[in-house]
Amino acid sequence: MMSVAHLVLSFVVILFPVISWCGIKVYREPTSLFSSGEEELVKLKEATKIVVSKLWHRVRWGEKEAWIPSEDLLLPTDLYRKGKINREAPLRRDPYWNLDPHSNLKRDSVVTIYKTEENWALVQLDPQIPGWIDISHLDPVESDWGYFYTKNQVQLHVQPKEESSIAKLAPQGARLIPVALKSPWMKVLYDGASGYAHLGQLLTKVDIASHVAVNSKWVEVDAVLGGWIRFKDGQFVDYALVQGLRIKESWAYIAKPQSTVYTEPSFESEKVEELTFLHPVQPLERRVVKWGRAELKKGQSLWWRVEDKGANESVRAGPSGQAQSDRPLNRKVLETSELFSRKIFDIAASPVTPNLMFASAQGIFRTYDGNRWEGVKGFEGENHPIAISKEGTVYVGSFRSDDQGHTFQNYIKWDEIVEIIHNKLQHIPNELRIEKIDLIGELGKTIELSIKTDLPSPIVLLSDNQGKSWSLRRQ
Repeated sequence: MMSVAHLVLSFVVILFPVISWCGIKVYREPTSLFSSGEEELVKLKEATKIVVSKLWHRVRWGEKEAWIPSEDLLLPTDLYRKGKINREAPLRRDPYWNLDPHSNLKRDSVVTIYKTEENWALVQLDPQIPGWIDISHLDPVESDWGYFYTKNQVQLHVQPKEESSIAKLAPQGARLIPVALKSPWMKVLYDGASGYAHLGQLLTKVDIASHVAVNSKWVEVDAVLGGWIRFKDGQFVDYALVQGLRIKESWAYIAKPQSTVYTEPSFESEKVEELTFLHPVQPLERRVVKWGRAELKKGQSLWWRVEDKGANESVRAGPSGQAQSDRPLNRKVLETSELFSRKIFDIAASPVTPNLMFASAQGIFRTYDGNRWEGVKGFEGENHPIAISKEGTVYVGSFRSDDQGHTFQNYIKWDEIVEIIHNKLQHIPNELRIEKIDLIGELGKTIELSIKTDLPSPIVLLSDNQGKSWSLRRQ
């Protein structure tokens, strides 16, 4: 049974600003939509054992563009069985950035490719021990037929004919190793068995070839029809006559039955659309996001984005990479008349500090005299509910400040909120938005949040320990 953490990956969530001013966000998995809180950068660096990749591609289809994780794409390199090293390539024993290479592969070396994983390829230069290199070091080999992929579920026959008995079934998207061509059939290996598959049921390097070599001449490809290749001049040639392949520079197909594309290279960003298996897209750009796995406690590992804003600073950083020792206020100052000419979303006065007030009006603003309002950096253009406790703690959306708004920290672990909602209501929300904050009790230490979801009525969360744990009741 899938865990809640994995179930939520298919949904879009609308959250408040996700960058804390007091730490680096941590996650249960690199694919998690919801953070599990924050930790100090120094502590994360000390506890990090491995650094892995999450590769994203910006793609275009029609007039649209969006980002998609590499694992959801079938790329040219996925069809390579042989590859040529285009520049000296560091070779690692495992696909981790923090491991030092144990050797280098020289330019123009031809290697066997066993698998691809994110931006890595497991390769071998005979008779060396296999190792991992960045996939950008590989160019195609023209004489290589590569791996084949099934377009649908495919029957592998004992003989190259339809009436032959079935040796094995290969599911949609399965990778096959070609052995021998008997056009329009190809003998292949799959999952320890061999059999014949019809070429019309397979995606091959021929399908993505711009040119093929026939009789020692390169000819431009117009279309691929079963076991036949049609040239631009209308002539047809059998696969068996192909001596080499030159693939198209920019192409890819969706590799899963259904894949979500996003506005940014992050699962936290807005979902754009769902694309289906073998939908063609054009890759425009790739981006490698590095994730560190930190073992903070015995038996507990959390992930963090190594290249997050501020992750390279020597102190904890703010949302713009600004050191926390700097004031997190921007320099935009509004007079009271200008502030109130805007639509006021919320406003709250401190019961502890005279004249200290916070207002939400297309940004969060703070005043000490009621006349001049200074914008709080990190909330520009945003509206959030505000509350101030009887002890002076300031709550702005999902953030809390204990120093009159000079620094903030996140007090909500959204992944835990999703689990609470799922366990109590058997529902995975695709939207979470704080609509109202109430501080109740004698000192206002109990936090009551009204949360908008995709359910008909709001959800109310209660915490009497400043967000360390929550209980839920439905309004």
